[in-house]
Amino acid sequence: MNNVLPFNASGLKVLTFAVASTMATTTLASNPLYKSAYSFGDSLSDTGNLGLVFSDKTVAVQNVAAALVYPMEPSMKGGNNFAVGGNTGKEIHASVTSPEPYEPDSPNKTPQSTYFMRYGATANKNALYMIIGGGNDAKYVASEDRTPLQVARNIVGSANALGSFGAKYIILLNVPDVGDTPGGPSYLDHPANQLTKASIAMNINIKAQVEASNENILLLNLNRLFQEVQRDPASYGFKDLPPERVNKTCMSKGRLTVPCGGDGEERFYQDDPDKSVFWDGLHPTSTMHKITSDYILQTIRGATEIGSLPRLGFSHNHLLDDSVLSELNQYRWETIEPGTLNFFGSAGGMENQIYNPVDNKNSENRGYVVQAGMHYQLTEMLKLGAAIQTAETKYEPGSSSYKTESLGGSAFANYTRERFFSDLTISYLDLDYHNKRGFNLGAQQRRESSSTSGKLYGFVLDAGYALYDDGFLRAGPIVTGSYHKSTTDGFAESGNSSTAMAFGEQDLDFKSVAGGVFLDVRNAQNRFGLQLDYNKDLDNDDVRDIDLRQKAMSRMAYLPADVTKQDAWRMKFRLGHNLTPDVLLYGSYQFTKADEHQTDYQMIQLGISWSL
Repeated sequence: MNNVLPFNASGLKVLTFAVASTMATTTLASNPLYKSAYSFGDSLSDTGNLGLVFSDKTVAVQNVAAALVYPMEPSMKGGNNFAVGGNTGKEIHASVTSPEPYEPDSPNKTPQSTYFMRYGATANKNALYMIIGGGNDAKYVASEDRTPLQVARNIVGSANALGSFGAKYIILLNVPDVGDTPGGPSYLDHPANQLTKASIAMNINIKAQVEASNENILLLNLNRLFQEVQRDPASYGFKDLPPERVNKTCMSKGRLTVPCGGDGEERFYQDDPDKSVFWDGLHPTSTMHKITSDYILQTIRGATEIGSLPRLGFSHNHLLDDSVLSELNQYRWETIEPGTLNFFGSAGGMENQIYNPVDNKNSENRGYVVQAGMHYQLTEMLKLGAAIQTAETKYEPGSSSYKTESLGGSAFANYTRERFFSDLTISYLDLDYHNKRGFNLGAQQRRESSSTSGKLYGFVLDAGYALYDDGFLRAGPIVTGSYHKSTTDGFAESGNSSTAMAFGEQDLDFKSVAGGVFLDVRNAQNRFGLQLDYNKDLDNDDVRDIDLRQKAMSRMAYLPADVTKQDAWRMKFRLGHNLTPDVLLYGSYQFTKADEHQTDYQMIQLGISWSL
């Protein structure tokens, strides 16, 4: 967007810093959406409950927990990871619900502790719970000792149990194709096609069980992700690994948990995690685990990025309200003859930050606004008017890009009587969002595109009284109240990749009150205004959730989007000069300093107004 105003002038930054330092002293407070992380499953997630990790380095759930700044230690050492190598759905369910230790389905029969033993029927509602399992069940399904429905009931039942304990955020990954692995057929004692068939049947039933569940379970297609990597391993960072060799290549030829082969066919060995999807005959390398954790994290981060759309829309209404009030304030203490008609036009630029609590960082949202309007002096004390506006902003967190366009307007009024004044603006905007959600899956850079629309409406009402008034300088208290509602339509991202998501509708209210002081200085030709106040967000600081699902799935779940509360200090400067008795040139600058997360806002505006 080439026409976004550059807002990085060093002088302005110095002024902003100086102003902010005098207004408030704040520190960046970490307020992550997830207070902890837990894991359940089999060897794909085990971080040492059997004394080893089934990969060359870290596994996916460790990477996810690390990104959320939490450890993922084995439950046997007091940690939050209850996944154990060899677990089938039956043992996974026991790891959640059993009141006593259970034996894993593996040669190592060391009794394992359970979530229920430590926490009882209580779950942390602000924690992330991850479940990955089902691969070990394939041999039982293939031999018809266990049905796919029984497996699904055990695995999804584990998620249901966590939900009944109070868990809000549960991510469940389905079963990868264990038949399409270097050593799965020999280790699980069934031909590849039977294991593949078993994997498909289990996933069909897992999906059906999730759709029938009353708990909040986000189902992700790990099976599809492995297929995508196998079709083009080079794009994900695997070197010298042709697609046809993915299921015949292991990283190490030596100490293997699952033999790499055993069917008499040739196998290939690459002593490098970047050259093999599989560490042994069944378990992924750390490179593939990194791709898997990126897959989970793109969903978590996607919720916060798409969840920011209502805030992007609100920033456009911020531009509209500030522009209208700046115009009204130029005429606040003027004696204007009833019947006078004024036209005005203005343009401006803005910059604010959107806070992502997952990564505890801000990204800038920048844009421009163009506005035109008119106001009519109905009586000596009452002014009425209307304005139209078009605006565009661009928000770029990481490799993502979100462009927001708006068109709308405002009806407004000003009432002034002696030392008292009050302004009212009522606004409405149509919003268009053009989204490119960007992220990495290992070495592959991927973008999911979408578009949607929304609306924003609301009002701002302020009132002030000049306690001091000598005809040249006026000063006193000012109070402001506002309410806005930003709505965003639900939409689906284009394409059918494993990362294409669908998002539900969003409604976000912005309610606030502010109190402070104003100062106006003016003569026949020039005017100067200053306003300093504190804006109190009346919304609570609870976590706001957003509905989403993988596009191939039919059931929505929800993940946290943001923390709604945003208290802030605000300061506004205004300058005006009568070029002629009928033509006024003016400019304004506003700066907002948030109490938390440094989500500051600044806007600069230049305008012209003339009377008829």
